[in-house]
Amino acid sequence: MSTRQDDRQDFLDASEESRGGLFSDFFAFMKENAKWWLIPFVIVFTLLGALLIFSSGAIAPYIYAIF
Repeated sequence: MSTRQDDRQDFLDASEESRGGLFSDFFAFMKENAKWWLIPFVIVFTLLGALLIFSSGAIAPYIYAIF
């Protein structure tokens, strides 16, 4: 019966630990599964997303001057 209580205590201890966010989970996934080739895709998609967001704002004339 003590193993059952030990399992319960382990579960309670794990539930009280702080969890990481989205980015820390994603980087932990890449580290554990050796998916380092995903980093360039993440960087490119992040830059494209930022470009789309900033192209509709006051910074748009500066973005268009780059191209």
